Amino acid sequence: MAILNHKPNDPNAAARAMHKVCTKLAHKAVKSNKQDFDDVYQWAQVGVARAYNDYSPARGVAFSTFAYKYAYSHVMDHYMRKAYDYNNNRSFKSAEEHLENTVTYDGLEERLEFKQILTKMDTHDQIITLMRQQGYTYQECADALNKCGNEYTLHQVRNRHNAALAA
Repeated sequence: MAILNHKPNDPNAAARAMHKVCTKLAHKAVKSNKQDFDDVYQWAQVGVARAYNDYSPARGVAFSTFAYKYAYSHVMDHYMRKAYDYNNNRSFKSAEEHLENTVTYDGLEERLEFKQILTKMDTHDQIITLMRQQGYTYQECADALNKCGNEYTLHQVRNRHNAALAA
C-alpha cells in the first residue's frame, strides 16, 4: 500500500485504501489470539472510519499513519474488553452503569452476617473479598497481594475468590 498523505474524498474510499493494512492487522491479531478474522477486520475498519472523521492535515502526519493507529487501537480495545469479560466474571460496564447499580448493605443483619462470614475466611481470602466488593479487578487484587510478598496470579486469585464465595 502506498502512503496516503491526504484524506480520501469519502469514508468508503478510505476503507478501500486501508483494506490491505486492515487485513494484515487482522491476520496478525487472529494468529496470536485465536479469534474470528471477520470480527477483527470489522473492528479495524471501524477504527479507519473513526480516523476519517477525526483526521486533520494540521496534525502533520499522513492519513494512512493516522488511520493505522486508530485501527490498531480499536483491535486492541476489542481484545482488552474480551479479556476483561473473561477474567472478571461480569460484563464490561461503563462508569454510569456502575454508579446506577451499586450494591449497598443498608441492613444491620446483612452487615453482621457478612462480618461473621468474613472472620471465618483466611486472611488472603478476606483481602480478596473486600477488594472485589470495592470494585477492584482480579489483576489488581493479585498485584496487591504480590506486593506483600506472595506469589499469586490472576487466575489463582479468581479461583480463591470463587471458592471463598462457594463456602
